[in-house]
Amino acid sequence: MSGELELSVIVPVYNAEENLPVLVREIRETLDPTGKPYEIGCGDDGSKDGALEVARVLVKENKMLRVL
Repeated sequence: MSGELELSVIVPVYNAEENLPVLVREIRETLDPTGKPYEIGCGDDGSKDGALEVARVLVKENKMLRVL
């Protein structure tokens, strides 16, 4: 993917430790085939589970992912 971003997907991740990897994978499976540049922003606002830590690990594996 190159060029300017064409799409930003913002996802709330409050207490979504188990769901976040699945959601990121499904968003990528949907958007990657388009070939259009995009980003996924994960906004954590005080999760009580390990959602923030999971998001940080996913950032290392997915260059289009951001933690907000």
